[in-house]
Parts: sequence; structure tokens; C-alpha cells
Amino acid sequence: MDTDSFYFKYIKVDYDPADIERFLEVYPLLRARFDKVDLAQLRTLVPSIMSWFDSKGMEPFIAIAISHDPTYKQQIHKDVMKNSEHERILALNFPLNSQAKNSVTRMYSVIGEDQPHIKMTKEGNKELPYYYYTEDQVQLAGIYMSTSPVLVNVSHPHSAYNCTPYRRGVLSFRFIEDPWFLVDEQ
Repeated sequence: MDTDSFYFKYIKVDYDPADIERFLEVYPLLRARFDKVDLAQLRTLVPSIMSWFDSKGMEPFIAIAISHDPTYKQQIHKDVMKNSEHERILALNFPLNSQAKNSVTRMYSVIGEDQPHIKMTKEGNKELPYYYYTEDQVQLAGIYMSTSPVLVNVSHPHSAYNCTPYRRGVLSFRFIEDPWFLVDEQ
């Protein structure tokens, strides 16, 4: 598979909607949220999702609860998620509220040489690079909506836009091994 040509794919995950309700009781949608979630706690909060991962041999190494207010437009950016010797470029995102299903994520390709702007951000005691782009550096490659779980290549520039009157929420997972096999399934 040419990983550079893959942007996103909706994934059919058989999970219990009650998992999302349980998750939101502990991690409600906030004005702006980007919080790591304890993976052991997720076994209790979203057991059907975690069981689906187990059935596929997918081992999450991080989960992040994300939420945005209405009209929030994220800066165009790409994620860099390194763990030991592997760089992770696939995220599996679960929408947390159907009311914001019409919110969009725009995926971009880089025009010319890939030269993102870099600013350092704090995460606990660590400073991490944040890679972002201006609109003249990218062109639109595709759009997906928050209607179902979606597998996303977050090494491509992307930007979420909550164009709904409701808060948008996503539970995002990264895995020990990128689940490329999901691209070919279904």
C-alpha cells in the first residue's frame, strides 16, 4: 500500500452506543478539550470498542478525548506520534455526539516541498513540536464528516471544522502497530 495516497476511510465497527454514553459521563464534551484518556479505564467505559480492537489484534497505546465548540475551526496541521522506533500515522476516531455529525474534517495534500511551520507546545514537562500549515501551502484532498468511526492518516495536513450549533467530540486512538489491514477490509 502506498501510505502517502491514503487519507481516510470510514470503518464499520460493531460497538454498543451505550459505550459512548458511559464515556461522556466521565469525559463530557467541553468547550475545548484535548486530554489523554487512561487505557485501563477505557476497558470499563467502552468495553465493546476495546473488545473489537482485541478481536482485530489492535493494541492501543494512546487514546485522546477531543472536543470543540460550535464554529471552531482548527488550524491546518499534521500529527507526529512517535513511540519507540515507529512513527504512528493512523488514528481511529469515534464520534462522540451525533448532533455534530455534520462537522467536517478537511484533509489536504502539500503543494510543493513539505515545509510545515513549527511551534513548540507543552505537554506536561515535555516540549513537543506542533506542525502547522497556511492555506497557500496545501490543497484540499478530501472531506469526511463525523458520522461514524473513521481511520485517518494524520501524517497528512488536516483541519477539523465544527460547522454545527453543537459541540463536536471525538475519541481518538493510536495503536502499537498502525492497522493498515483496515484499509483493505470491508
